[in-house]
Amino acid sequence: MALAVMVFHFDKWLNGRWDAASLQGRLGVYAVSIFFVLSGLTLTLVYSGCLKASAESVFLYFQKRFWRIFPLLWLTTLCSLLIDDVERPVIDIMLNVTGLFGWVNPARDIATGAWSIGCELVFYAFFPLILWSAQRWKWSIGFMWLCSFALAVYIAFRWFDPAAQDQSFWWPAYVQVANHISFFLAGMWLGVSDRRENRFFIIPFILFSLVFFLWPVGFQAFTLVYGWDRIVLLLLTTGLVAFYFQIPVKLPEIPAKLLNWLGLISYSLYLWHPIVFRGVQFMMRKFQQTWSSGWIFLLAGMASVAVAGVSYYYFERLIQRHMVKAH
Repeated sequence: MALAVMVFHFDKWLNGRWDAASLQGRLGVYAVSIFFVLSGLTLTLVYSGCLKASAESVFLYFQKRFWRIFPLLWLTTLCSLLIDDVERPVIDIMLNVTGLFGWVNPARDIATGAWSIGCELVFYAFFPLILWSAQRWKWSIGFMWLCSFALAVYIAFRWFDPAAQDQSFWWPAYVQVANHISFFLAGMWLGVSDRRENRFFIIPFILFSLVFFLWPVGFQAFTLVYGWDRIVLLLLTTGLVAFYFQIPVKLPEIPAKLLNWLGLISYSLYLWHPIVFRGVQFMMRKFQQTWSSGWIFLLAGMASVAVAGVSYYYFERLIQRHMVKAH
């Protein structure tokens, strides 16, 4: 999904279009939705049974989340401030440095794509309470998801104006936390539910994938976030993860290691690829190169993966291990 976001952005920036009818156009919105589902799912699997209602346990949880998220967010925010031509208000810089922009308005992010990190920080804050509630009353997580789904339906029909379909109008409403909490809660619901591994779950997974790809939304990106199209795609996205989670997958050693590595660097790739793309464009202008969009795409993609790998192993992981161990 991180690669899907990168491909979507590069295509949009190089060709100046957003085709909602294409798979990559749809994933430009819903790959991040899948991030949220996976985030709720994996956190629940990791912390079920070990996140106790004690100050020490909660402190350790928030400490690990802090050192996993903030160092890279700070670094990419600083890089974005240095390369952007836009003058940022001091309050926006402070909100991004503290992570409070997710609580105030995720649309005030500075690093490209960081709005989703702002949403995640809000989800992380409530995660212990939701997990403890779900462990004590299993029905509570389903009830919370239904409430969040009802909220998503309300937002899909009431927060957007069909007469204002330019992205600058609908994007600030789309990125709000309330519009994405249903994905995170769906992941948590999956995490506390019994996993029923069965290879036949691949059938509904394929069917949901086909419907997701073929659902007629038109070419305008606005259709991905508005009305019944939004509700259908929300349910399809959540269902894709739910069915895939039930499929017993055992890959050969080399593909498994490659995908595991891509998973490890996915957060880095998500935040670094816009900056690397800008860097590649700058270098081409500096050396007066006129490569085709395909070569720029390939070069920026390879450079983004390389930078993400270096960032993860020689910056993020070292800081996280050192700081958590020190405390």
